[in-house]
Amino acid sequence: MPTFTCPDLPLDGLLRRAAARRPAAPALRAGENTVSYGELDERADRVAAWLAGPAGIRPGARVAVANVLDPSFAALFNGIVRAGATAVLVNPLLPADGLLHVLRTSRAETAFLPAAAAGLLAPHRRTVPHLHTVVAPHPDGPGTPDGPETADGPHVPDGPELPVVPGVPAVSGASASAVVPLRTVWDAPARAPRHRVTPDDLACIQFTSGTTGRPKGVLLTHRNMVANARQTALAHALDAHSVTLNHLPLHHVMHLNSALYAGACQVLCQDPDPYASLATAAAHGATHYFGLPARLHRLAADARLATAPPRPAGPRLRVVLSGGSALRPDAARALRAHLGVPVLQGYGLAELSPLTHCQRPGDEPGAVGRTVPGTGCRIVDVTTRRPVPRGEPGEVLLRGPQLMAGYLGEERCVRIDADGWFATGDIGLLDASGSLRLVDRLDDVFTCDNELVSPSEVERVLHRDPRVADCVVTRWPDPVHGGLAWAGIVLRGAGPGGDPCTPAPGAGRRSGGASAGRRSGGASVPGSVPEPVSVPAPVPVPGSAPVPGSAPVPGATHVNASASVPEDGPVHTAVLSSVSGDGAVLDDVVARANRGLAPHERIRVAEVVEAVPRTAAGKLRRRVVRQRVAERAAAVPSSSVPRTAPGARSADPADSADPVGPPHPALSGPPAPVACTAPPPHTVG
Repeated sequence: MPTFTCPDLPLDGLLRRAAARRPAAPALRAGENTVSYGELDERADRVAAWLAGPAGIRPGARVAVANVLDPSFAALFNGIVRAGATAVLVNPLLPADGLLHVLRTSRAETAFLPAAAAGLLAPHRRTVPHLHTVVAPHPDGPGTPDGPETADGPHVPDGPELPVVPGVPAVSGASASAVVPLRTVWDAPARAPRHRVTPDDLACIQFTSGTTGRPKGVLLTHRNMVANARQTALAHALDAHSVTLNHLPLHHVMHLNSALYAGACQVLCQDPDPYASLATAAAHGATHYFGLPARLHRLAADARLATAPPRPAGPRLRVVLSGGSALRPDAARALRAHLGVPVLQGYGLAELSPLTHCQRPGDEPGAVGRTVPGTGCRIVDVTTRRPVPRGEPGEVLLRGPQLMAGYLGEERCVRIDADGWFATGDIGLLDASGSLRLVDRLDDVFTCDNELVSPSEVERVLHRDPRVADCVVTRWPDPVHGGLAWAGIVLRGAGPGGDPCTPAPGAGRRSGGASAGRRSGGASVPGSVPEPVSVPAPVPVPGSAPVPGSAPVPGATHVNASASVPEDGPVHTAVLSSVSGDGAVLDDVVARANRGLAPHERIRVAEVVEAVPRTAAGKLRRRVVRQRVAERAAAVPSSSVPRTAPGARSADPADSADPVGPPHPALSGPPAPVACTAPPPHTVG
């Protein structure tokens, strides 16, 4: 591996260097506002001076900051690390319990929050004893030097617990706190801090997404983040002439830092409409477009693309880049055809600052690419821990200068071995070109008849059917086979969980009663051994509400189906809600999928569901799904599920090919479910 070098700078030194080289060059654009590198550097100085002065923040203290998609975040983040403090990144879309977890665990002393998050915090303020100051926008004055503060949520209440004050009051006890208007920070003198920050100091605490458990704090040093800024800039081919369009719900530090490293201009597109973002890209002459798979899936399915002019994102656009979760190959191909540029997938983890892999132009969809400079990757047997031959799956191990210092609250990270290799928990393989192909999470795979089943692989086969808008697969416990493949399928046009472009509430549903969604006794799946199918009695999903006219479920809670749901908000599906559906359609969807699967992978239990739990980035909350399915399986007699081996696999290659036709969209985030008493699981012979 070639030697990788990066500047021996503190993280904010990237901004200082860019401002010294080209002070008048645009650093950030949002709407009508443009912030130059010189102006951004000065604002970071003001933040650092305010923290070290009126706020009383000492070097090494922790300061939380919500990474909102706004120019203020870049100044706040760089000002925090410039003051010698540690920035604690807060997802502004978190619900109250998630916000409290981050603030309590990190022991943040000051927090820069949007008004909505500050409002969520207010009733719980006394339970966060270390937090003495909250800085939030205030409607009576400017929030940024360029204009009024954004009232992005409910106004933070005045009162003895959260008084709005012009400065920082004396703190006397754990319950003392203040909400400081953000304009106070911008009014601070632009003095450079006296404290000298070194590359090995802690720069940032970034929490994991929490898809497999409680979010953990990842400790990243200045050196980690500067290294990954350079790695990302090289992988994405960024330079001082690049213009990056960020069509993301958050301002990810990876994109911020890599643009600062290159001296590029960042355009922050706050319009959630993916198609509208193309016009923004064209207007600003964007060369790079960053988007989440959830939004790119919607864009690929947008009917307006078919009538759009050539190169609708502008002639300067060179590439579309995606990460955070898997981008479906059909969506990548459709976008490449419509936009006329490569659509590339990346891969990384919070523990690696985060980027480790990225595709290159010319790579086919489906893989996540080769390693970024300075990064090592190996695939090992999950049992022996020895490297496996190329092309064989195993656990992905990574190492490099961007690897974290450890986890918050853990003296030693057991996932990093003596040679510096980090065990990701992902199953993958290296193809002939050296590109990494991810198979699944180690925690998600299971065995059926001693054969490994990858839920993600089964989901990929299901997604080839244009009638499937979304799906999730997990293990249905079975005492004979060890586990059977269970599938929760969102059928297109079957309610809120169907096609988000053309929702048809109530379509394809049968009204209540225990018989809804059942199969007839003699039905069978084509290609399997015909046999009678025994369908269990209705099993209520814990926490779901009853169907009108049906018997109430003891202890059930009702879900507010009319609640407003933000497009890219946090997970809103507290339970996996089952709905009634067209049994014939479900039969055919499962039959088609099973013909493209190995016998041990075939779906044996299937249900139509309204939505599957996802994070804001579109990642499946598999832990939630596993828990709900295990609860359902425990309530169903084991004799109700057929266990005969599926029949011979179809030899028709068309059964496993992507169908010809327009791409089908996935949900950008699960809508609020119309909860109901769950119909019985649909067992498959």
